[in-house]
Amino acid sequence: MLLGDPGIDMVLAIMVIPYVAVRYFKKAGMTARDWFGNIASIREKYPEKPLLSVVVGHPAYVDDITSLCGPLTPVFTSPEPATQALATLWSYSKIRNKLGKKGSDQSLS
Repeated sequence: MLLGDPGIDMVLAIMVIPYVAVRYFKKAGMTARDWFGNIASIREKYPEKPLLSVVVGHPAYVDDITSLCGPLTPVFTSPEPATQALATLWSYSKIRNKLGKKGSDQSLS
């Protein structure tokens, strides 16, 4: 829903689930896809809008979510570098818009 909303410029998804719960869900036969859906396919529907993920928890959980996100969604293990990346993207988009190069593949040289 957030990616499809024209009033939202970018999305930072923070996924925190205690590993005790993850382990229990896995024993019950559930996967990360059961909890979060297919993030990679959702990402493909909205390629123009930045989506970054933060996964906090056990390395196995981080691996599950990284796999679920696919190659188009960066996955961070701490919110600070993720928010810095979004701030950098925002600044870059403002510069491109100011120079009139929105949507162009030209460099800013």
